[in-house]
Amino acid sequence: GASPEVVRYGTDSPSGQLLSSNTIKFLYEDKIHNVWIGTDKGLNCLTAAPGKSYTNRTMGIPNLTGQAFTCVTEDTGKLWFGTGSGSLVLYEKSTGRFNFKNISPNRLNAVLLSRKSKSLFISTSARELIRVHTDELSVDRAVMEGNGGFNAMYEDRAGRLWIEPEKEGVIKFEPRSKTFRYFFHENDATLNHPVRLFGVFEDNENRVWISMARGGFGYYDPAQDDVQYFYNQPGSADRKFSNIVGVRYFDPAGILWFTSSDRGIEKIIFQRKDLDPALL
Repeated sequence: GASPEVVRYGTDSPSGQLLSSNTIKFLYEDKIHNVWIGTDKGLNCLTAAPGKSYTNRTMGIPNLTGQAFTCVTEDTGKLWFGTGSGSLVLYEKSTGRFNFKNISPNRLNAVLLSRKSKSLFISTSARELIRVHTDELSVDRAVMEGNGGFNAMYEDRAGRLWIEPEKEGVIKFEPRSKTFRYFFHENDATLNHPVRLFGVFEDNENRVWISMARGGFGYYDPAQDDVQYFYNQPGSADRKFSNIVGVRYFDPAGILWFTSSDRGIEKIIFQRKDLDPALL
């Protein structure tokens, strides 16, 4: 068969493939298959007619030319972008117009569309959690004391927010009370883990499972308001596997598959009541 065509996009590419920078902050395909590329020197958009290659449009947004675009999310009518200078940029799909609002003096690290309300959650480099109401663009703000920024976020079915800290562990945020709580698990800290470990998911019983930044894996116990170890506390008698968890997959049958620093693949079949696992 024919060899695949490889098209390179960058600062030294020809017209139509030219990007504002080679330092890529995000790559995002929207619902109509435009590909948005945030760089440290501007926003680019790749579009393609059926059967043709993607061509680039560098989006020259007044007052934001040359800015770092750091994060993106999408709803039915808009795309929302965060910048390194603390601006929230919205793109109206129906008109193709941009607007922006300065919401922080700090870098916006991640933006999350809420499943529970008409709002966005935005994390910053200065431990801010900003909530923007998408109808009127009003802003609420909560700040956690300490050092290190906030990164990725996950909103669970109960409306709690789980935040990836810049360093280790995980942070829980309760939107109603605007309160933070930090959790940390002992782990095999002497090992070198080059991959990103943070992630959150929910199982068929609505339990929230967290793979913490820089190691630690367990489930949230609302009664204790704590993240419990799951047969993986270092040095414990019932330890069955490492809590340095890498790739995770929760399948439709309710079975958890993951890799850990112990190597190999773990298969966990959850029991409905007591969480005793069958390890196969």
